[in-house]
Amino acid sequence: MYRFRCGLAWCDVPVEFGPWQTLWKRHRRYVGDGTWDHILAALGSAAGVGDI
Repeated sequence: MYRFRCGLAWCDVPVEFGPWQTLWKRHRRYVGDGTWDHILAALGSAAGVGDI
């Protein structure tokens, strides 16, 4: 989320988040298996937004 909010390239993510390659692989896995869809749906539901 930090990377998208700041508009950074993967290799420019702060080192505190870990190696950028690990972050990229985890993001790709979450996109592919629908994890991000579930997270966003749960956040939207908790906020009373419904489908987003």
